[in-house]
Amino acid sequence: GVFVLSARSAAALTGLAAAHAERLAASDGTASDWAASDWAAACWTAATGRAALPWRRAVVADTAADAAAVLRGNAAPAWSIESGTPVTGPAPLVWLFTGQGALRPGASGGLLDTEPAFAEAWHAACSAFAPYLPAGTPGLHVVLHGPDAAEWLRRPSLAQPAHIALAAALAALWRARGLTPAMVLGHSLGEYAAAYIAGVLDLDGLARLVAGRGRLCEALAPGGMAATTASEAEVTAALAKLPTALATEFGLAALHGPAG
Repeated sequence: GVFVLSARSAAALTGLAAAHAERLAASDGTASDWAASDWAAACWTAATGRAALPWRRAVVADTAADAAAVLRGNAAPAWSIESGTPVTGPAPLVWLFTGQGALRPGASGGLLDTEPAFAEAWHAACSAFAPYLPAGTPGLHVVLHGPDAAEWLRRPSLAQPAHIALAAALAALWRARGLTPAMVLGHSLGEYAAAYIAGVLDLDGLARLVAGRGRLCEALAPGGMAATTASEAEVTAALAKLPTALATEFGLAALHGPAG
């Protein structure tokens, strides 16, 4: 979890960190009495239930015990940041683009009807992708908004381009509203959108790369993927216990987290 603290001064932040470290640790210093759900609730409350004051610190930790150790200075954090100067004025704007899986049939239909900047960018992206989509498939507008959208979006060769075309159109809408990001980030497929928004790729280059990625993903042998909060070591140990007949059918596909 991400545990955040904020205070009105550097001294107050130091005291707040010490007080929270004391609370997060059990009497024996192990925090063994903190269940995972309690730790998640503590992170949520710290982020949403306190005022965002000028001096801030954030720690990423898997357990309350880990967070307590970091706050006490007894352990190196997986990831931690502390403001060196007070935060003043509006925070820099950062755009984060999601990976595949966030798209739903008909997404953005309302924006197409009400936001000209979005509609113009969407149709421009659809046109850019058109030459690179698989033969015999409809354009991206039909893929996302047509009557068979749910079926078309099962195909990575269409879903991935539709996802990125939507991201490009959303960015155009935000810019039309006067918003300019100080930084752009992307997760997985979203990295392509971030590269385009940052000016690393033009629209045709974006279309070529994403359409090619979609075709390659679709050409892979059929299978499935599941997400878990277990550690790499736990998953590896569980896979090692599989019967020989199943061992070749399962594998660790990706690591997402502070250590991955």
